[in-house]
Amino acid sequence: MMLLFWLIICVITGSLIYLWFIAMLFSVISRKFLYSGKAELSPYFIFQITSKECLETVKKGVNSIIKSCCSVGFVNYEIWVVTDNLTPLIFTDSRIRVIVVPDKFKCRSKYKARALEYSRRKRINKVYNGWIYFMDEENWITEQTIKAITNFTKHGNAKLASGPLMFKNGGSKFIWLGDSLRGAECRLCHLGHSFGWWPMHGENLLVYSKVEKDIGWEFECLTEDILFSAYAGERGYRTGWHGGELYSTSPATFFDFIKQRRRWFSGMSHFVLNKNVKVKYKITEFHLLLCWLTGPIFIIGMIANLFYNFIPFLHYYLYFTLIIFSTGYFIGCKGNFYDKLLATLLCCVFGILEGIVALISLVKPSVNFDIIGKK
Repeated sequence: MMLLFWLIICVITGSLIYLWFIAMLFSVISRKFLYSGKAELSPYFIFQITSKECLETVKKGVNSIIKSCCSVGFVNYEIWVVTDNLTPLIFTDSRIRVIVVPDKFKCRSKYKARALEYSRRKRINKVYNGWIYFMDEENWITEQTIKAITNFTKHGNAKLASGPLMFKNGGSKFIWLGDSLRGAECRLCHLGHSFGWWPMHGENLLVYSKVEKDIGWEFECLTEDILFSAYAGERGYRTGWHGGELYSTSPATFFDFIKQRRRWFSGMSHFVLNKNVKVKYKITEFHLLLCWLTGPIFIIGMIANLFYNFIPFLHYYLYFTLIIFSTGYFIGCKGNFYDKLLATLLCCVFGILEGIVALISLVKPSVNFDIIGKK
């Protein structure tokens, strides 16, 4: 019975690792993971930064947009800073609008989705017909981002698209190294989008206004981005990959890391249990949840088997799995060689910690949109 249990875990968790390996090869062969061409200067954009607490970090994001657009000669844009924080943000540039969500605004959505829905209705009233690029308050972009997303509006194969996330060390170095796998995970997203649909991240999200108008953001959940992409799929919209980098920072403290992961796990669980979503859009998230929960058992058993070889016929399978898993941290880390090496050596520690947080989330799920400290 124990052997059967272990084999099931090997199939569940190992399949995700090998799928990532296929995605890594696909990104190398296709050469489309990162866009490297020129910008298109004709489309019109709204860059939207949705903020809650860290208003100072918003200025960094705004400045990165202005600087990057100026560098490539792109002028057809405006910037919306959407927040329910009453602390005033003052910008002198006429292209920047600060939109405060009033307390009296009522809709079904909560937390970040409420701010997104308010800005959507503003665009409907404005009769906006163009593209929206969504960022969070701790994000910033570069020239490469502008070139990628403007090119996608002309030559892309979808009306909503995502791109790679790059993490810089802004708080705890240990947590930043642990986030390395998130950078590598983007290759899996790249592969998924190439087949026509994959769950979207709420940051680095490029959406055509008609899609946002059709779907809206009135979701009572913690992961409005996943639900938005699922409803888009149900309405016949495919998702795409624009290949533009978005930079972000990792949680500032280990406690922030726990809060972030717990919110994600709770939100994904709510999505999987949502009766209004078709099963085919739940498969990827359900598989990820299972891997998240069984990860610590798989990692501990994998290491034990490599040393004691108690299941001989799995020895080489697990050995190669560990190599692939650790390679994900090496590739995903955006530091120097020694940072990459350290992330690789600690990969099993990070995997076990992620699983422990998932178990905590299962026992005590997050019910609010916890604010994560980032620097």
